[in-house]
Amino acid sequence: MQSIAFRNTQATLYRAVK
Repeated sequence: MQSIAFRNTQATLYRAVK
């Protein structure tokens, strides 16, 4: 479950940066 949350956070950050 932690993996999903971590991936979701990174995906959101990546999208925000881009």
